[in-house]
Amino acid sequence: MKGAIIERTLNELTAPVEVEADSPFFGVGIGAGTQAGSQILTGSRSFHLGEGEWFRIVGGRGVFVGSQWIAWRLWIA
Repeated sequence: MKGAIIERTLNELTAPVEVEADSPFFGVGIGAGTQAGSQILTGSRSFHLGEGEWFRIVGGRGVFVGSQWIAWRLWIA
């Protein structure tokens, strides 16, 4: 159980970095990963870019700005 919790936590932090290669450089738009944004873009409500916050940041803002945004938030923390 402890291993599953640790693995899930680490996956939440590292998976957006792995997905960056498939994301558009400038992103798809801020808010595209929300339920409302997904409804407008695709016509169905779903987690378009991913469930986690970091997925939404990288997918919405793009690889360059999304990575800087995450680094800035980590620096503040």
